[in-house]
Amino acid sequence: MDATPAPARSKARGRYQKARLIEIKKAGAPGPRLLQGDHYLINGQKIWTSYAGEAETCFLLARTGTGKRGISIFLIPMDTPGISVVEIPSLIGEGDIHEVFFADVKVPTSAMLGEEGQAWDIVRTALSLERVGIPRFALASRMLHRAVARLKREQRFHPGAAAQAARAEAACEACRLFSYEIIDQRQRGITAGAEASVARVATVNAERLVAEFVVEHLPDALAGAGAMLLAHHQRGIVAGIASGAAEIQLNLVATQFLQLPRELR
Repeated sequence: MDATPAPARSKARGRYQKARLIEIKKAGAPGPRLLQGDHYLINGQKIWTSYAGEAETCFLLARTGTGKRGISIFLIPMDTPGISVVEIPSLIGEGDIHEVFFADVKVPTSAMLGEEGQAWDIVRTALSLERVGIPRFALASRMLHRAVARLKREQRFHPGAAAQAARAEAACEACRLFSYEIIDQRQRGITAGAEASVARVATVNAERLVAEFVVEHLPDALAGAGAMLLAHHQRGIVAGIASGAAEIQLNLVATQFLQLPRELR
């Protein structure tokens, strides 16, 4: 019998999918509470959860106490009784976005990652890796090259288009260098800080520049004449939301990377 945890076995087979749910809590109700000494009872919901319909496990941040240190992390199988998933129709494709509901879900204390109240210490590292773990800049660059090749075939790659394509390609290259820096830090055992937010903001900018290039020079591709360009454009629309809203990343860059003072309130 294989004693390796199921998520690790799925990762080894290349089939593991995980959904991340950040702090769910039902309005007007208490957060998770200890049940029978060895379980938490979780109620609540999370909106905008990517690929929850395909995930085997959810990485759940839930309130177990009060204050900043009152958030804990659980690794929970998605087939646990009481968990239900509802797909949210969206323009970026079927099966991508979901709501996840928790109704009296019993979660053993053994499912907690780290210690109680340690969530933000763990999730900051996890999010910094996620923000560069998906090479969005590479897909954006490939779609830009695809668009440029088509314009050249149709003899429509004029100097204005060339200048705009060059700006978009430079943005993609900047993303690549930022991402490699974070990967190098990880290789050397250094936990990425605000640099990951810088890389994330750069990626959002690059994806949007490529999407804008296609809108301006190949609008027919977004009307069914270019499936891959259309798919990238749809992803570009939500580029500033997934993996942490761009506005939040800019705040982190300002306060943690540039060391600017916080706004007085």
